[in-house]
Amino acid sequence: MRFNPARKRDSHFKSEWPDLKESKGELFTARPSLRKLVVLVDNELLVEDTAAWNKESLLSGLLTHPYIRMVRYTDSALPPTVTKMHSPWAGEFVPGWAILRPRHKETNEIREFVVANDETATIHAIYGSAALIARSDSSHPAYSDLPADEAAGKREADAIAARVAEEISADIYITRREYLTESPTPRTDNTSICTPGDAVPLVGLFLRRQGVFMYFRSVDGGFQFNCSQRIYFFTGAMDLLPSAWRWSNACGQSAEATGDDGLAALSSSLVQRVERALQSRDDLFFALNTVGNRDSTDAALRSLDTALIFLMGAIDVSARVAHRVLQISLSQRNAGWQNPAWLQRVQLLAPGLAAIFNQGSDAQHLLEILRKFRNSVHGEALSPLTLSEGSKPERILVGLPREDLKAILDSMDALGGRSAWGVESPWENRMYSDPGILLDNILRRALVILNKIMHETPVEMLPDVRITPAACEPPSDPHGRYSEMKREGIRWQLGF
Repeated sequence: MRFNPARKRDSHFKSEWPDLKESKGELFTARPSLRKLVVLVDNELLVEDTAAWNKESLLSGLLTHPYIRMVRYTDSALPPTVTKMHSPWAGEFVPGWAILRPRHKETNEIREFVVANDETATIHAIYGSAALIARSDSSHPAYSDLPADEAAGKREADAIAARVAEEISADIYITRREYLTESPTPRTDNTSICTPGDAVPLVGLFLRRQGVFMYFRSVDGGFQFNCSQRIYFFTGAMDLLPSAWRWSNACGQSAEATGDDGLAALSSSLVQRVERALQSRDDLFFALNTVGNRDSTDAALRSLDTALIFLMGAIDVSARVAHRVLQISLSQRNAGWQNPAWLQRVQLLAPGLAAIFNQGSDAQHLLEILRKFRNSVHGEALSPLTLSEGSKPERILVGLPREDLKAILDSMDALGGRSAWGVESPWENRMYSDPGILLDNILRRALVILNKIMHETPVEMLPDVRITPAACEPPSDPHGRYSEMKREGIRWQLGF
């Protein structure tokens, strides 16, 4: 969830800030802390059908939020439903649109466009050779199935669209144009170019940092379903842990039958730890998107530390639940997937559960990485590096723990390779990783492992527990808190 941070932002758009909401004036009532997000979007990607439900319709609804300034764009004819307006000096314009003007015969490489809101219309000019370069870029794979002249025209149109986004200082440009989204992608200054699917988590992150937590918003902006931050992340965690429904229902039934709610509390705490890891992940990406702020590096490392501790805690909790379900005679303090003696007891009672952590398994390698990072809390702190390369935006990297470097790298090599984990060595004898890539790798793999653990834990062994197929699924109420639409809306905004 990365925007394209600007080293220097020269904007022709005046930054807009959300209107302050009416409040009762409590001392600690916050106002929106960020300016409006500026989004350019290809008009054909917006969904107009209020009954549709997919990522595109969710995005179309989110973009109507008052904290976002959305500008529509097309390089073809305007839709017939659009009401055109006219100004004696700006010419034809449409509020909420950027409209490209015909090419000048005299100034072939200068293109003008007009962008307007409900109050003003502004004429912009696009200078430079980006369009000419794109037209000549015949080696690019985009539109290779088309005749050469047609492909050249499409590349040129795509490059002009990207320049429109830059000229209006759009934070993101949402498009499916092949020349802009297929590698190698043209460089854009300050603007992140993304597909609708990639835009949903970016917009979701922005809204959450503004204190907006919603399941979804209608494509016409007429209604939205909001929730608290706590419910938002807990619902997201439950959706990412589908095996938790069977697991938690069984533990709840056992607590009701025995009067001992300890097992149910452990089951719930696993989900809570994942919930908090998701919140820390948000904090990390917010810090990574504010590089240049002197506090962002500390915030990034703090968030990474916190997320890893919570994920390790969730895995530890899963071992304690398995310990109690299997009634292992060892002390609960010995419960841990990294403990060979305890794992041997699990092997005797639930072979499928123990097999998840076989030597050389994905789970065993991930646990090795997670443990070594968690153990750094007791030793040398994770070291940051702010890297600046030429005109590229600054980046924050995190040093891999030197004491356990070989073990970490060996496990990364077994799980897709170091490059997939964002590992690089800008300085000799030191290894660093992109903290966002690192955390997302660990989180996504940890979710797989936690689901496997919960699936293989024989909770049906608990006294007075009867698990029905319905108990293994989310509640079926389409209007309830855990409806499929609400869970999907949150999952997509979280980037899963």
